[in-house]
Amino acid sequence: MKLQAVGISDIGNVRSENQDCFTVQAAYSPANGNSLLVVVADGVGGGKAGNVASQLAVETLKELYLKSVWDSQDVMREAIERANAVILERSGADELCRGMATTCTAMIVKGDNVIIGHVGDSRAYRIRDGEISHITEDHTLPRRLFLEGVITEAEIELHPQGNVLTNAVGSRRKVEVDIISTEMRERDTFVLCSDGMYKYLSDAEIRGIVSKAGIEAAPAQLVAAAKERGGNDNITVVVVHANGDDFGKTTEITTIYQEPVKIKKAAVGLNVLLALVLVAAIIAFILDS
Repeated sequence: MKLQAVGISDIGNVRSENQDCFTVQAAYSPANGNSLLVVVADGVGGGKAGNVASQLAVETLKELYLKSVWDSQDVMREAIERANAVILERSGADELCRGMATTCTAMIVKGDNVIIGHVGDSRAYRIRDGEISHITEDHTLPRRLFLEGVITEAEIELHPQGNVLTNAVGSRRKVEVDIISTEMRERDTFVLCSDGMYKYLSDAEIRGIVSKAGIEAAPAQLVAAAKERGGNDNITVVVVHANGDDFGKTTEITTIYQEPVKIKKAAVGLNVLLALVLVAAIIAFILDS
């Protein structure tokens, strides 16, 4: 199997800093063999160090992934619970970080097995056979009201408290983690993203951009489309694709890291200047299965 993962994060059109964080981590180790970890975290708390919370979540999962064997749903759940504890500890010790929290959507691919851990309203999508579907459930107040029968599905997007989370990493002692197990099939594509992307694009538009742009260009085009329609939030997208060439015979994991450079406001006569991505690292692992 050949996997390709491409990630990108952008500050958006309005925000003064990027509180999103992500990682695309390929491992070639006795612990996890030939596998891939993807994490997208969107910090919440505004001035209360949302960027610190998202970074702590990503760093904690990455560290555990490189040290521990990730072979079950329990390991994913325990990793996110550990990130929750780390954020709470920092929040209690540092007044500037008090009240911070983050979403966290993480995916590990080992062979054709996929485990997703999810908290908050970042999302994981799967595109298979030309159809796109949500793998994760948004942990928002409107979504909860819909599940309780208080509002209709059509009213979710119009709800005035659409950004209110009912679950976040670091918000309380016990975090509720959704765990989803699925499989990676030939030519499947997974998209992990923060809400800064999907709130501007329909499922059909996401599928269309990914299908037409190709894996390497798709994240940047999704970000550009969200910014054209407003870009009022930070935007992070990671696309993971299973190439059909020699599927099941060899495994090749290529990750292309694209992360934002923080841009300050111009001193004279310009609105916030925004820039995208300029650091790239390519890691490739080729193993006989």
